[in-house]
Amino acid sequence: MNPQWTRDYLNKEFSSGLRMEADGQAWCRDAHKWMHDFLVRMGASNREVSHPTREERLAATEGMVYSKGHYEWSMFAWLNGQCWYFSSSDCRYKIMKSLLVRKCDGFNDFVGSINQWVNYDSPNFEWDLQKILTR
Repeated sequence: MNPQWTRDYLNKEFSSGLRMEADGQAWCRDAHKWMHDFLVRMGASNREVSHPTREERLAATEGMVYSKGHYEWSMFAWLNGQCWYFSSSDCRYKIMKSLLVRKCDGFNDFVGSINQWVNYDSPNFEWDLQKILTR
């Protein structure tokens, strides 16, 4: 079954404004918690780096960095010696109903490797994500 935050993305209408409303903030918080717990179960370090400096981003070889955008979120995570980048879609417009996943060289590599997508409506969301991360 899909995580609750993916079902919320598909089924809720989120408020739109100049800054993220409470419903969007709750969605980002739920997604962050699920992703954090999932990655730790997969073997990632439990260490999260809050607001790292450029130097800390470049030197990091473990842990996770989470960022909340205007109406979306992204994160970097080291998993088994490989850094990964994850990015949600804007929760208001639902243009891309999937999670972007790609390998990268570190917490400063926003370009990375080949884009891969995990559909929020996939009945096997967690398994699909796990399959990408273990190839």
